[in-house]
Formats: sequence, structure tokens, C-alpha cells
Amino acid sequence: MVLRLIPATPKAGVILGGNGESDNPEHTVILSKPFYMGETPITNQLWALTAKDARFASANLPINPSSQYGERFTPENHPVVGINWYQAAKFLFLHSLDNPSVSQSRKNQIWRSNSGFQIADEKLGLILREWILKRVPMDRLPTEAEWEHAARAGTRFGLFDM
Repeated sequence: MVLRLIPATPKAGVILGGNGESDNPEHTVILSKPFYMGETPITNQLWALTAKDARFASANLPINPSSQYGERFTPENHPVVGINWYQAAKFLFLHSLDNPSVSQSRKNQIWRSNSGFQIADEKLGLILREWILKRVPMDRLPTEAEWEHAARAGTRFGLFDM
């Protein structure tokens, strides 16, 4: 998985919301720090390799979640589909264990405290919160503002919002 550094937003920020929806008013979000985002979506091949990895067997990731949507979604280079937020977060969490900036003793501690990653979905949120608060380097899903900023390639508006 190749990550790319996305720069912080300019002072003007990213405009989110609007579209005439009363429950989602237009507002500006400023991302004060750069962040990393994967250059490409997670493919079926990478997902399956992780799900089959013996180290992560107890994480209970489905090996081929895309198959439930038919053959056209199952090629190895196709983005994985049919996963929920917990499965996506768990996948990224497991990839964080390969991050060289997380010490081996910390990885071992996390492994032991989580029964070899037999993590209940509700417990995963608590673990991720702990890591974020302690600023442990980890792969994670982008926030809505980060996603929009990266997708707009540095512009304030979406391509069709002007």
C-alpha cells in the first residue's frame, strides 16, 4: 500500500456541506496538518492477502467480500467492496502493525491485550481512540474533510460545484 502525503489546506480551507440540505449547512474546514492517504483503493488482492495472513486469522476478516456482488467486482485489481466501517478500520489497524515507527514491544503489548486481534467491533473503536490520543502512527480511514480535500486536488470546491 503506497501512501502519499497530502498537504494541509490553505487558510481558506475546504468547503463542505450545502447542496440545499438543511441538516448539512455549508461550512469551511481547515486541515492544519498534512496527512497521508493511499494512492489507490485497497484491491481485492491486497484484502485477501491480509485476510489470509496467519498472524491475523483471529481478526475474522472475510477473504473475498466482493464476491457477494457478482463476478464483475471480483478481479484481483478491482477495489474491494462489501465491507463495513469496522472491517475497513480493522484492516488498516492490522497494516499499522507493519509500521516501522511502532516499537515491537508496543506491537506485542497490543497483540496480547487484544487476544491476538480477536477484536470485537465495539472494542476496536476504543483501541483506535487510544492510539489516536497517544499519537501512535497508524493507517486509518480519512475524515470527510480529508477525503474531500484530497479528491479536489487542492481546489476549494468540487469540480461541479462552481
